Amino acid sequence: MARVLRKDNTLNDAIELLDQYYIRAGNNVSDALDLILAESPGALAFIYTETERCLDQRYYLENYHCISDENGNFRALWPWWDHQEILYEAMQEEWTEFGYCKVIVLKPRQTGISVWTAGTMFHRTIFTPHSFTMMVAQNPVVSAALQKMCLNAYDALPWWLRPDYLYKTKGDAIQFQRQDEKERIINPGLGSTIQVSHAGKATGVAIGRSIRNFHGSECSRWPQNDVFQSDIKPSMNANDTYGVMESTGLGRNGFFYDWWQGSVEGDTGWRPVFIPVYKVKKYYLPIRLKGDAQFTLNDDEVAFSARIQKEEKFTIPVEFWNFRRQGVRAAKRGDGKAGFLESYPITPAEAFQGSGLCAFDAESIERQQMRYVCKPIYAGEISLDEDNVTPNPMIREVADDEVLSKRKGERPSDRLWIWVLPEKGATYYASMDTALGVKEGDFSCVQIFRAGSGQEKDEQVAEWVGHVPPQQFARIGAALAYWYNGSEIACEYQGPGITAGDKLKDMDYPALYRPQHKDRNSVSFTVYIHWMTNSKTRDQIIAAMNEAMLEDTVILHSEDLIDEMIDFASLGGRFEGQGNHDDIVMTSLINLYCLRETTAHIKASPGTSQVRDTGDINRYGVFDNLMRQRGQYLTPGEAHEVAKIHPNWTVMPILVCKANTLTSVIDTPGTAEYELRYKHGLDRRGILPDVVNAYRDAVGFNGYGRRSTIESSDPDW
Repeated sequence: MARVLRKDNTLNDAIELLDQYYIRAGNNVSDALDLILAESPGALAFIYTETERCLDQRYYLENYHCISDENGNFRALWPWWDHQEILYEAMQEEWTEFGYCKVIVLKPRQTGISVWTAGTMFHRTIFTPHSFTMMVAQNPVVSAALQKMCLNAYDALPWWLRPDYLYKTKGDAIQFQRQDEKERIINPGLGSTIQVSHAGKATGVAIGRSIRNFHGSECSRWPQNDVFQSDIKPSMNANDTYGVMESTGLGRNGFFYDWWQGSVEGDTGWRPVFIPVYKVKKYYLPIRLKGDAQFTLNDDEVAFSARIQKEEKFTIPVEFWNFRRQGVRAAKRGDGKAGFLESYPITPAEAFQGSGLCAFDAESIERQQMRYVCKPIYAGEISLDEDNVTPNPMIREVADDEVLSKRKGERPSDRLWIWVLPEKGATYYASMDTALGVKEGDFSCVQIFRAGSGQEKDEQVAEWVGHVPPQQFARIGAALAYWYNGSEIACEYQGPGITAGDKLKDMDYPALYRPQHKDRNSVSFTVYIHWMTNSKTRDQIIAAMNEAMLEDTVILHSEDLIDEMIDFASLGGRFEGQGNHDDIVMTSLINLYCLRETTAHIKASPGTSQVRDTGDINRYGVFDNLMRQRGQYLTPGEAHEVAKIHPNWTVMPILVCKANTLTSVIDTPGTAEYELRYKHGLDRRGILPDVVNAYRDAVGFNGYGRRSTIESSDPDW
């Protein structure tokens, strides 16, 4: 036979020598072996040794399984690409631990995974007696190509390594048995079969057979979603099942997407393996620049590269970013960027592009994924002590290369993810969305965001997701809020959230969200507590998050949150999760909106760069953990005496403006400030916000002017 490229090229000499015996014996295997035994017993020992060595899958593929590569070269399946090594390692780990292997592969286009997987299936078939192998493609053309690969590999085997086959049918089956009927009675041969089919068949593709080896190719493009569940899966009941499903993504629905998500969450028994495009060397595009020009990574590329270096210990070459940039530019002129990202994804979320009108800007979601999304620094659980005040965090540090169990799976653990630990003096905000706590239902979620001051971004710092009864969930939410400096809680007060909200009130949690009147000139509060989502507020919280993402003023770390955001879309009705939960995204929307509503003053709080020095310091304010002013004092000593009674309260100097302008509210008739100055004779320097608010409340004043963010009935005033 013709020489082919093998890992061990010395095999070619031995194969050619043995071929001479086969030719002399008239192409009769039995006579050739007798001839070798008589003339060269060492050559016969070589045949036995090589046959035994080929039981090792890797040795066989690298030296004997021949393919036509993309350049038209006929060679053994060697060398392997790095991404093929990733798949092989995962399959070996599964086989070593469980004695079987079931792997689902999400991959970029044209990576050679289909060819490599077909090779492993062929090896299992011809070296495992009585083995039934099922290979299923998306259409008849591809299924015929898979069978052709198997036939080519068979024809390229040395004559002494080929099993007999009884028959082969075009585009369908190859059955390995003795061809001679009389001999088959005594020695039936291998007894294995490769059945090649396509997912568009109207009849069952595997009914009545026990599948030991299964290869599903490009499963996302199967025209019938029930082929696997109804026909194939019930037949995969062998103890040594060897199964691989592989595909690029195609939308966020259908069998492959659902099975991938279920595998990621630990619900299917299949191991998910994602092959990112930046690990496929064929997609490294050389950089050609003119003159002194330099190729510089942008902020998104720098941040994502740093994350991959930290979590995977892999350095993304600049040549890949060159490929991605060029591909995105070309895609925008053609079918669109989404198709390119789906074909060449850097994250699993990118591999499945959403349908419908997404509530959030796609570019903003991509920026969050590349810059900010990362594994938590800590993970664990949290509980509340019997005193209803003391939090008990039980957390551990997450290793850089650790694969965390999915909190939405059948066996969740580490439901609390933490990206930033609580810091003294920082302002945090908590939100809660409550579910019933049943495993088949929605998830309860707590979000903790840190409020940025001045030009700082608001940042997601902690997230809890899981199934617990509402009252127990209320204690978890309170524990997290207490731990994060006693942050205010906005609890969704509908359905099971009513139970959780009432529990928070019964526990006397000191800082519960109170809605503001948005339809009045002054900032005032309703008499109600907790958050309620309705048709009006739903649009408001979506708009607030979308604006923050567009302006890049919020940092989102959770991959689960981003996953839900991609599916948070409208198919003609309201925005909601399409084929996915939306509990995490709703909790985040509530958090950001209430945080910014409650702590708007922090963006221009005393001491930040936005405050202009237009006066003298002759007052000292006491501020709570949400940076709301709780009092003013003439000396810092008085202010600190008050602040030290309350943990996380701070003291800041207040600049009293002495500018006398034509637009001063003190000189504007009809305002409370005007009455205090000209009706009651109060000195200008004494007309301070707390005095004005107290005056308004005392006389029921309804004039213009800024109202305090705290009702006069607040016991801390």
